Amino acid sequence: MEYPEVENLHDFYTTEERYVHTQDQRGLYVVYDVALKDLEELEDTLILLGSHYIQRTTDLHSAWAQTDVDRVAVLLDLWTCEAAFLESKVQLLNCYIEAYQHVTGPEERFSLAQVITDIMHRRPRLHLDMGAEYFVQAYRAEMVCMQTHQQLIRAVLDNQIDRQRQYLHQVWRGGQGQEATPCDYGLPPNYVAKHLVSLGGGRQVVVLPMNYRLITV
Repeated sequence: MEYPEVENLHDFYTTEERYVHTQDQRGLYVVYDVALKDLEELEDTLILLGSHYIQRTTDLHSAWAQTDVDRVAVLLDLWTCEAAFLESKVQLLNCYIEAYQHVTGPEERFSLAQVITDIMHRRPRLHLDMGAEYFVQAYRAEMVCMQTHQQLIRAVLDNQIDRQRQYLHQVWRGGQGQEATPCDYGLPPNYVAKHLVSLGGGRQVVVLPMNYRLITV
């Protein structure tokens, strides 16, 4: 909610196609310093993961042929899989954030916040032994799980929204304006049916924590 006499001190994010932008209360695009730190840690993790698979492939083929591993191809596979994995994670998080914004109970908000935090720190389950498959298959399996999870949560939210709209439509028993009677006072206004809310798409707004230093870009 926005009020002209109250200054907004919360950051929010907007989506433009596949890109997510974080903006402050003045509309400036910002990047959190902790996001840059997470990016550096992710780069180190992907380098270690790629080095492991390169070394494993080299050890498997060194016994019978001097085969060199295409390191650029491995790096491209890593970043492609990671980008698709993060995009699937964002789609799932959008559904939970939509539910979080409409919850008022402190215990329910805490439970949803914990679920959102767990999803944010979720990583693919990779098997690093010598006989394990290539990491692309592990990323694909994890993305299928998140997409199925997201479809389930979206179905639950759509059903909840539809039931609430049906309730508002059925609870109204009076007219409008001069046709209303004292018995109608206190009831919700006559509801005008609209399209279902688009979850995980469009321009959504979420309140972000303010305990990090911001870097303006």
